[in-house]
Amino acid sequence: MATMIIDAQGNLDMSDYPPAPILWMTAFVDTLCMPLQCQDSWRAAVGIDENEEGKSWFAHQVPSLWQHMPRYPSFAEFQQLQQQSNEHADGVSLWQSLYTFAFETSTTALGDLTSPTAALVLFVMVVLLRQIKAVLLPLFSSFGRWIGRYTHGAEWEAANEERIFKFGEYVFRLIYHSAISAYGIYYFWDKPWWQGNTLALYQGFPNHAVDPGMAWYYLLQASYNLDAMVSLLEISFTFKIQKRKSTSSNTIAFPYAFPIVWSETVRGDFREMMMHHSVTNVLVISSSLFRLTRPGSMIFMVHDISDIPVDLSKLANFLKWKWTTLSCFLAMTF
Repeated sequence: MATMIIDAQGNLDMSDYPPAPILWMTAFVDTLCMPLQCQDSWRAAVGIDENEEGKSWFAHQVPSLWQHMPRYPSFAEFQQLQQQSNEHADGVSLWQSLYTFAFETSTTALGDLTSPTAALVLFVMVVLLRQIKAVLLPLFSSFGRWIGRYTHGAEWEAANEERIFKFGEYVFRLIYHSAISAYGIYYFWDKPWWQGNTLALYQGFPNHAVDPGMAWYYLLQASYNLDAMVSLLEISFTFKIQKRKSTSSNTIAFPYAFPIVWSETVRGDFREMMMHHSVTNVLVISSSLFRLTRPGSMIFMVHDISDIPVDLSKLANFLKWKWTTLSCFLAMTF
């Protein structure tokens, strides 16, 4: 590693450091190699000697921020700590330990979305959320169909199946944004950063505690956003099984193909929405990884509360309630 040298005048000597674009490139490659622990091997593969760092720009490794983040204990480690601190821990059932770990203990692996524990819980929550939507969305869409038939007529109903389906989505989004906003206001009400002390968002960073309420708030928000991306892919693509044609001179080892093609239900804003969901999920997961859950939660609150009039305006427009639609648009400006 190159070292920073300060001369007699107090100036920082950066002569041993490579240019910033080189550091960005090596840091990017190192980040890709971190899961496989190949930060050193890729340099050796291209003939870079780390012992001669002063002679090679690419030998310099930029320290990763995530390596300095505090590690949160998993459920297995939590049980070990319980047994060490409590001689009566052997009499505690597994379900009691799980409940204590999930809902009564701060700063556990559930507070880090990149941990295996949180990833497993997140996967289960996404599956459950999709099952809930599978039940509720058809009910909401049926309600929208009935309203559409009443307000627009039978011909409009036959020609607007997509809008009727979207009506069910808007109702679900309205319920979600209203419920998560209400929970957020309730949970954050007595927090110092909600009371106006925004410096409290970063006090103790990155070693501040992550309460169970905050951990589950983040898990729920992450599951909702991941499900939104999965749902977008689901209505945009379809898989088809096709049998390949073979000739006498060309034998095919596997006679079937599985091409991915655009679905008939793909929407015109797929690219924009896919980019939106991808960036959102990266921000959610990275904010948890880098222990920025406090400021991240406030960003969630701003978006969730502002999404309520957006959802209402779409429903009001569907119902042709012009004044309600106008009122919702005015509410968005404040």
